[in-house]
Amino acid sequence: MALSIGATLQIRSRRYSHNPKIFYHSAIDLSNRVFGSVSLPSLQSILLVVVHSLIDPGGCDVWTLTHIAMAHAVDLGIHREASTSGLFSSTAIELRRRVFFCVYSLDRSISTIQGRPLGLGDETFDVQLPELSDAQVQLINNRIRSDEFDDIATLSYSIQTFKMAQLVSKIKSEFYRLPVHLDFSRDYTTAREQLRDELGNWFAESTAIVLGTTDEDQRLRLITKLQIQYHGAMCLLHQPSQAIALPGDEALKVCYSSATQRLHLFEVLHDSGVLCHSWRTVQDMFLASATIMYCVYISAAVRSSVSIISLSKDFRACSSMLSVGGEWWPTIRKAKYSLERLSNYILETLADIPESDGAEMRVGRQPFPHDHTPDVANWPEPEISGTNSVQQTFLDVTFLDVVNHDGRMIDFFDETLTNVLMGEMQANSGFDTAFWDGFD
Repeated sequence: MALSIGATLQIRSRRYSHNPKIFYHSAIDLSNRVFGSVSLPSLQSILLVVVHSLIDPGGCDVWTLTHIAMAHAVDLGIHREASTSGLFSSTAIELRRRVFFCVYSLDRSISTIQGRPLGLGDETFDVQLPELSDAQVQLINNRIRSDEFDDIATLSYSIQTFKMAQLVSKIKSEFYRLPVHLDFSRDYTTAREQLRDELGNWFAESTAIVLGTTDEDQRLRLITKLQIQYHGAMCLLHQPSQAIALPGDEALKVCYSSATQRLHLFEVLHDSGVLCHSWRTVQDMFLASATIMYCVYISAAVRSSVSIISLSKDFRACSSMLSVGGEWWPTIRKAKYSLERLSNYILETLADIPESDGAEMRVGRQPFPHDHTPDVANWPEPEISGTNSVQQTFLDVTFLDVVNHDGRMIDFFDETLTNVLMGEMQANSGFDTAFWDGFD
């Protein structure tokens, strides 16, 4: 399975020409021997299958696989901290920690992308985060080059990713709960500010650690990926949630800013030739663009702070990166087409709005002219042939869809939002709820 993953990535880098499916099928042929029992090696094998499915459109259901992995972790007891005075050596304990937090971070990431419940609550485990050994710290301090030094850099970055997964878990548990479980007497705005400070502290700490443990040729890539994680969490914190269904303009400005920063950072990775078009990457890029659209559409304050030129540039950047991803993920093409149609509509509509128009979407008025008719004839045409063809419908289908890893499409906006965006119904406070149905 590891060879299949490596071959897939090398093919996309134009460095390898053999079919990675050969390795994949060989691994599957041996799977009965591996998955016949619950063990740490079998759990590690499941993680490899998850990683493979994240980069291969024909892979397995990552949501189900991640929960199977979490069940294995609990069954093995690696969610509990082991004592060095017992049956486990310090090396074995460190391995247990790393495997558990790999499962944990995947669960938090996939659950957030798909808007689904977390697999295992933070209150149900006490295993500690992995940590660098004294010998590894000494190598870092002395800047001693060795084969282990690169592993240290990877581990340092991974530990920061695990910490971010914990912060995402806090945000999800705090703001994305069923209304019946929310305490509306609580000041969620204050809680949001506290979590925002925690995210800022995480970013400062993680950046310093990566700078101190990596070589210059790795720093740009790893720090850029940390920034992408940070801005993703900022969007999750400030966008509409069950706890704060109607965030204020300042929160939406933060959300808009972080979404645009994510696109710019993905573009940095793309231009550097180190952007892997995985299922998560494609989801994140699409979500960033959709978030930008929402913030611009819903808030007059955001609209007044952005230019059509910069907005158009961001949409083109996302479309360009999705085009590259579409080479490996055919189902991305429909999502890209939907994104382009909606972005064109928003840009056309913004161009028709007088600068003095400060209409606020959330008070029951449409900021866009009621009689506006988009120039549909000049919109990009969909692919109309082949197995991945897009039906030439306009309002009959959900307008924004996100590509699922198994080729299915996840509804991002429902038909209510679609009609609002197309100017077919009067906006009201239910808009935010309709939008958020696509998140959680």
